[in-house]
Amino acid sequence: MPNNIGLTAICTDRIKPPLDVVTRHLELPDSQGVPRAVIVAEAPRSLWVHESANGYFRRVGHAKRKLEPDALGRLFQQRSQARIIRFEEQEVAGVGHADFDPLLVHRFTREDQDDAQIQLQRLHLLRETDAGLCTTVAGVLLCSLMPHRWLRN
Repeated sequence: MPNNIGLTAICTDRIKPPLDVVTRHLELPDSQGVPRAVIVAEAPRSLWVHESANGYFRRVGHAKRKLEPDALGRLFQQRSQARIIRFEEQEVAGVGHADFDPLLVHRFTREDQDDAQIQLQRLHLLRETDAGLCTTVAGVLLCSLMPHRWLRN
């Protein structure tokens, strides 16, 4: 079984600011059908620009390319503008609308209006992103029975 301790250490010790990754172990067949152990690492989208020990890089297909100064400047500019999103409207990884408690959601929706998800979007409890409909910090705090599951702080 592969060791993800090194991967986690790299993400927390050698990347600034530290990259919060979730790892899991899988077995996948190789080209001959023999099961091989692999580590799947998932990193939620971040508002920050992360720097590795060797600088700033961008993934292009299977390769990584060092960011040129102009591209790095544009990335910093985009990310600083992204911070305009209020804290409570930021998406929370690993939680979905299905994790909401129906009784808590009922406080914020009206049956004589649009679909409940549309109403929750208007209230910024759900948010449309590139990955689809995501739950916001406000949504977790107001519509889930155990917000500490996803918001440790």
